[in-house]
Amino acid sequence: MAARLTDERRRSGALALRLRGLAAAGFDDPLPVSGVPGVVDLPTFEDQMRNGRGRQTAVAFRIGNAGAIAAEATPAQYQDMLYHVAAVIMDRLGGYGLVLAHSGHGEFVGLLPEDLPERAHVLAGELAIRLADRAPIYDRLGVPRPVLQVGKPMRPGLFFRSKPERLLRRARDTLRRPDLMPAVMV
Repeated sequence: MAARLTDERRRSGALALRLRGLAAAGFDDPLPVSGVPGVVDLPTFEDQMRNGRGRQTAVAFRIGNAGAIAAEATPAQYQDMLYHVAAVIMDRLGGYGLVLAHSGHGEFVGLLPEDLPERAHVLAGELAIRLADRAPIYDRLGVPRPVLQVGKPMRPGLFFRSKPERLLRRARDTLRRPDLMPAVMV
């Protein structure tokens, strides 16, 4: 009984340290990712989303192992990882008019004026290749490499208009469903 109690206290202490690490890294917060053209803070993104005109395509991106990265990395390393992922996404899709924001929990939300240039799983593979340029840095720091997932793009139907908020919610939901396209590790 004493051994079990000691083991439980050790696990409880380890969990408390991990949770403090996640909080210190700002994992839950929609951290602004400054310095990347086309990336805005979440309130600005939501304003632009509501004021958007014409047909919009909503797409969500998730760093599938962001919690593990936040637990292992310092807050500055976590912020640098978010910056790197956002820069890679914008480098690939910024020319298509993508507006992107970090929404917390390692997720990014975006709106495009038109459809994605390719299927989500093809785009995920291409982004993973672009993210791989920093793999030696992650390895040297002992921080897990980001695993990026791209949600299914959502757009209004031909016969119905969907509000951008609903499109965005549907795009984020595709990242949470088990029938998600496979993620590609860097």
